[in-house]
Amino acid sequence: MRTVGVAVLASALTAGCGGGQRKLGNGSWYGKLLSVDVADRKLDFAPACELQSDRWATAGSDERVTVELAAHPSLSIYFRPDGNASEGHVQSSYLRQAAGIAAHGPDPDSPPGWFVTVRGGDVTSVAEDSRLQSSDPADRRANACIWSKRTQAFVK
Repeated sequence: MRTVGVAVLASALTAGCGGGQRKLGNGSWYGKLLSVDVADRKLDFAPACELQSDRWATAGSDERVTVELAAHPSLSIYFRPDGNASEGHVQSSYLRQAAGIAAHGPDPDSPPGWFVTVRGGDVTSVAEDSRLQSSDPADRRANACIWSKRTQAFVK
C-alpha cells in the first residue's frame, strides 16, 4: 500500500512541475490570458475553445499552458470608448500593454476572453475579444463554445 501512495505522490509532483503539462498545438484558441512574461516572451494561457473546421469546439482541457511568442507576433486589443463595445474598434497593441491587461485582470471595459493563434509551436497572434455577438443562427452555431455560459464563466 505504501508503494502505491509513493507512486501517486510522485505522479502528482511530476504533473505539478510540468511533467504532465500539455502543449498548445498549432491552430486557433480562445480562452483566458493569465500572464505575460515580457522578458522571456511567453504567455500563460488557459484554453477553453479550439477552432475546428470553422466552428469553435470545447478545447478538451482548460489546463494552463505556457507558450512562447513568435519573433513578431500580431497583438491587438479591442478599444471600447466609455465601455461601449458597439462603438469600439480593434487596435494594435504591444507586449507590455498585453502584460498590463493580463496582470490587471478583467473589468467591464476589458472583458477577459482572448484569441490566440499558434504556428510552429509559437504564438503568432493574440487578440482581445470584443464581446460582440451576432444573432445570425450560423454565427451562433459557429461560436457556440465561445459564447456559452460555461466558457464565459471560465474566462472571468
